[in-house]
Amino acid sequence: MRPDSRRIAVLITDGESQDKVLLPSKNLKHNDIEVYAIGVQGARESELKVIASDNDHVYFLKDFKSLNGIIRNITIDLSKGSNNLGK
Repeated sequence: MRPDSRRIAVLITDGESQDKVLLPSKNLKHNDIEVYAIGVQGARESELKVIASDNDHVYFLKDFKSLNGIIRNITIDLSKGSNNLGK
């Protein structure tokens, strides 16, 4: 990976985690990995907020068909962030 590139993870889930999410989430953030959390139907919003880098990176959808509706928002967010590299 290029040193100046953004490191991004996107989690898409439709249920509650069977594992503990706090420590792995902290590790990702500690390693400068920007995390987006997308929950569908049965996902727990509180877990998504723990996993995501911040609340602007949390999406909650009623079904998987709704993913198309947020792709533009995520793409815009990712392109904005890439302009801030090295600043």
